[in-house]
Amino acid sequence: MFKQIVNYVSDLPRKLQSSKNTSVFLVCLALSALFWLLIKLSKEHTTTITVPVVYTDMPNDKLLVNELPTELKVEITTYGFKLLRYSITGKRTAKISVANLDIRPTTAGNEYWLPNTQKSIVAKFFPTEVKIGSITPDKILFTYSMLELKRVPVKTNISIDLPKQFALSSAIRVEPEYINVRGPKNILDTLKAVYTEGLEIKSKPDNNVQQLQLKTNNQLKYEQGEVSVTIPIDEYTEVYTEVPITPINVPEGEQLKLYPDKVKVYGLMGMKTYYELLPEDFEIVCDYRKIDFESNSVKLELTEYPNELKSLRFTPQRVEYLIFK
Repeated sequence: MFKQIVNYVSDLPRKLQSSKNTSVFLVCLALSALFWLLIKLSKEHTTTITVPVVYTDMPNDKLLVNELPTELKVEITTYGFKLLRYSITGKRTAKISVANLDIRPTTAGNEYWLPNTQKSIVAKFFPTEVKIGSITPDKILFTYSMLELKRVPVKTNISIDLPKQFALSSAIRVEPEYINVRGPKNILDTLKAVYTEGLEIKSKPDNNVQQLQLKTNNQLKYEQGEVSVTIPIDEYTEVYTEVPITPINVPEGEQLKLYPDKVKVYGLMGMKTYYELLPEDFEIVCDYRKIDFESNSVKLELTEYPNELKSLRFTPQRVEYLIFK
């Protein structure tokens, strides 16, 4: 056992020296690789990268019916450092304005664009020191359908489920009420209206005016994508008053006595327009001509009431009567 310990201790300097040599070798190897990488990155390199693209400023009087390429393969030449930075920062989507392209007609009546004849359109999405080579695809076809114009109303798609004390105080208003729509004739012929995206209201909103997007249709073009919708919601309180019944169309020489001769009228009034109701604000009539003489009661009619009131009701709706001559 002692001999083994002595041998291990005596061999320790040699092992440390070997380990030290290995560390030095690894450091030198790393430095060599770093210098090699720096030299490579300092030189120009040519490679092909994929650039995502979207197309803007399409013609208003035409509808694109074919799919455009969503990416371009661009050959670029630049220093290695630039390529490394581009790969780290990620791809930048190129927004290509169709209005700025050198569009050429085809014999079939369509249009096309040759990216390699307008490399400056793509080059602006890269740093100035990047050289643009070939671009693929080298031809992009635009197939259009001619559009017609129609003016149609805007309809809302709103669901309202409010607590009992809230209600609409007037009709929902849309601004603008009509918009211009462009599309193929066969679709416009059957188009009666355009609709907003759905909106569900379960409580009184902080703002009665909402901006709603229009439901999109890939075959139609709207002059605007959203409309202003006013949803006049008010808090309501229940009000009531007693109103005398007015007999009408009673023959001369006769009297119509009603029991009771007054009814209670109930309704909901908005807090914004609240005022105290008076009997003179209403008219409830008993029409002599509508009396069924085989019955001992007659039905009443509410003929006048304030427009501000909602959910109107009155009781009783039938009263007993006596006719005196």
